[in-house]
Amino acid sequence: MDTSSFASSPPSTARALSRRIARLDASADVKALLADLARITVTVGNRLLAIGRMILDLGLALTRAFPHTIFAVVVAVVMAMLIASIPFIGPLLGTIAGPLLLALGLGVGAVHDMAAGDLGVQVRGFVDALERRIAEATA
Repeated sequence: MDTSSFASSPPSTARALSRRIARLDASADVKALLADLARITVTVGNRLLAIGRMILDLGLALTRAFPHTIFAVVVAVVMAMLIASIPFIGPLLGTIAGPLLLALGLGVGAVHDMAAGDLGVQVRGFVDALERRIAEATA
């Protein structure tokens, strides 16, 4: 995993991001929702921030940087939602099992990411790149 690409590359243009969304292995509905998210902008002072593109850039960079962790957390969230949807006892079990499953998913995913490479260097590089991006966006 290389976080330097996230650090050195400028924020994605709308066209580049739409190409990345089109290449995703997802349904057309999901791609349409992601495209709508990419078009969200916020005005801060006299600057216009493409916050949707920033969120998608961050999400795609996290997915590239920590694939096992992201997958394990998604599985944990789905399992927590399934448990919470059990009639009568689901809400009670969901409040107990949900955080435990998330912690377990995060831990298992991080262990797999550590086994795949040097996680500490990846995290430091990603955080540094993220801080630079935030500083550039707010400057």
